[in-house]
Amino acid sequence: MRDVGAVLVLFFLTDTSDITPESADSLADIGAMFDAGASEVLDFAMLGEPVTIDLPRKRVVEVFHQVTNVLRSKVGKDGFVVIELADGIWYPETRYVLEDEQVRALVDHVVFACHGVLDAENGLAKLERWGYGAKIRGVSGKLASSGLLRSYLPDILRSRYPVFDALDYETSPEGVARLFTGE
Repeated sequence: MRDVGAVLVLFFLTDTSDITPESADSLADIGAMFDAGASEVLDFAMLGEPVTIDLPRKRVVEVFHQVTNVLRSKVGKDGFVVIELADGIWYPETRYVLEDEQVRALVDHVVFACHGVLDAENGLAKLERWGYGAKIRGVSGKLASSGLLRSYLPDILRSRYPVFDALDYETSPEGVARLFTGE
């Protein structure tokens, strides 16, 4: 990955209550990714796996690497590869990916998106135990969009990670970008 200069960013959801019929649809997800500025989008269904549920560990990790390699080849040396794992870190198939040492070595940055405080505390602790602690760049999701709760999050999370969401008007886009570039 370092050879092409791409940065891999993982997004996680721990709560599926926000999933609507539209967002659960693969085509809607792909459209939303293009709307958000993606130049290339690849879904595991495009690789012949309509779902990853109940796939063996080896196949789940293979699919992850296939998606990553295809996107890396398309973004060029200055591009970013963003992988969204949207089934939650509690599901076996997501755990298979996250527990894999080769996957962990590929990942440069992690943004953990979650619904509430308990999701944040438990999910971040699990990611830290799996070796992603130094790679976590922020916490986002529904949790980050709550005005009052957001003001308490630095204390709750012991200021380990910045909190932001897509409608973050307190942090400039450049400020969010610095989480990933270090500039």
